[in-house]
Amino acid sequence: MPLDAVTLSALRNELSGRITGLKIDKVFQPEKDELILALRGASGSCRLLLSANQANARICLTEAQRENPAVPPMFCMLMRKYIGGGVIRSISQPPLERVVELELDATDEMGILRRRKLIIELIGRQSNIILTDEDGRITDAIHRVDGDIATGKRQILPGMFYRPPEPQVKVNPLYTEPHQLSSLLASAPTEAAADRWLLDTFLGLSPVVCRELAFRACGDVSARFVEMTEEQRAAFSDQLELLITQIQTGDVLPYMLFERSENGSRPYDICYIPITQYGSKYELRQFDSFSMLIEQFYLARSANDRMRQKTHDLTRAISSARDRVRRKVATQRQEL
Repeated sequence: MPLDAVTLSALRNELSGRITGLKIDKVFQPEKDELILALRGASGSCRLLLSANQANARICLTEAQRENPAVPPMFCMLMRKYIGGGVIRSISQPPLERVVELELDATDEMGILRRRKLIIELIGRQSNIILTDEDGRITDAIHRVDGDIATGKRQILPGMFYRPPEPQVKVNPLYTEPHQLSSLLASAPTEAAADRWLLDTFLGLSPVVCRELAFRACGDVSARFVEMTEEQRAAFSDQLELLITQIQTGDVLPYMLFERSENGSRPYDICYIPITQYGSKYELRQFDSFSMLIEQFYLARSANDRMRQKTHDLTRAISSARDRVRRKVATQRQEL
């Protein structure tokens, strides 16, 4: 998915200075898997979008106006009850995991201040928005999960203690020293493709970033270690060390790739470093903030998804009507 852990980390740093200390004025649920928190405070007001959509899971500030249902869903009513009027105390992220935690202070029915957590898991088909109490017990989730003991699938149900997603067994770039990188590169399988090795070895790296490092070093996104010259291996090592340093220091910028076509250009991917592997086929643009980058990318993507869904529904309705007419005509011809 485009929203990788490094991009999410940069976004979290950005949001921390914007929403910390703000009060949750209103809670809306425009879609079955989306929440919008209307926030206000001394620094101004804004709207925070939380989405657990399987294809478009994200968190970002939004200015887009969405139509809310006439009757708020039950999960929306529950959020209004437990976090309405609450204050965002902090926003955190487990190191290079696609999970964001909002720590909130909100009063209960008795007027007692309670500490709660709103956990946003942005992990593809398992994306979720989960509210827990101060003891870590689940109050409710936008997607309840029964779980499966046989497969080890997590249960996410009210009353149960929250258990975070199983961490990936990979090297964390945040805690990797230069001498460790040299050791890892020396032990890399010679037949392995460089981009695949990066993806399998390091936590938080997306496929497009892994291909970009291989392209910068060798001029080929699918370069294999066995085919690299000494100069290319040295360049690959330098590019990897540079990327690790950028991730550790947060020296990243919001970029979006646009696919060029006869009908204009459309958003294709997002990243935190300049992408050069596609040449002139795609246009690279820098945005003012990661929140704006994610908002614009997913707005266009959601619009395309909605259009495809409407096209599919319309095609299915027309095909069904056509088939009914054909059956009627066949029956009438037989009677005639």
